[in-house]
Amino acid sequence: PGPLPGAMAFLDAWGFLGTGIQSAFAWIAYNRDAFADNVSMRQNQKYQQKNYQISWIAIARDDIRDMMGISVNRINNYMIVATLILSISAGSIVSVSFNERCPSFVVFAFYLSLSISCIYLMLAIMFGVKGQNSAFTNTMKLMTYQVRPENPAEYSHDYLKQAQYIEKCGLKALFRMPGLQPNYHVEEDWSGFGERGAVQSTKQDGQGLRQTA
Repeated sequence: PGPLPGAMAFLDAWGFLGTGIQSAFAWIAYNRDAFADNVSMRQNQKYQQKNYQISWIAIARDDIRDMMGISVNRINNYMIVATLILSISAGSIVSVSFNERCPSFVVFAFYLSLSISCIYLMLAIMFGVKGQNSAFTNTMKLMTYQVRPENPAEYSHDYLKQAQYIEKCGLKALFRMPGLQPNYHVEEDWSGFGERGAVQSTKQDGQGLRQTA
């Protein structure tokens, strides 16, 4: 019965130590998981930003196509009307006959008027074709040179290394006090983090590395 109190104290000490170690690992896991969640949310935010830009450009390109389609349809309507009038004028030239008692100047004025009208109507049709070609050409230039997605930049950022970087920041980052130390202090030292491209990419995304408790 004498050694039992000493054994109980020994076991209590080991239990307290084990609980402390377990709490320390849980503390580290909390900060690590919170940092990894931050990285994931930052990645989703960047994807949403890129998708928004691509969607905006797609809408602008659709608007250009719609405006081009409206212009082409109007030109087609004008060309149809001009073609119908031209057919009437051409038919009048070959089908109209005059009485022998009709003065010559009236006949000449009639054919001259119809010839001039046919010339102007053919010019209208030719200009309509030219206008359609110009609409397609300018639309192609706008969509090729002005309103087009930017060439994708080199995507060399390694999110796995970024998530693991908190373990390289030392105890200051691993044992961060939630609510008292909202900053992970990852901006203070970037040495040894992955490749150079990943470092530069992460520095550009420095705003995403901050988390409030």
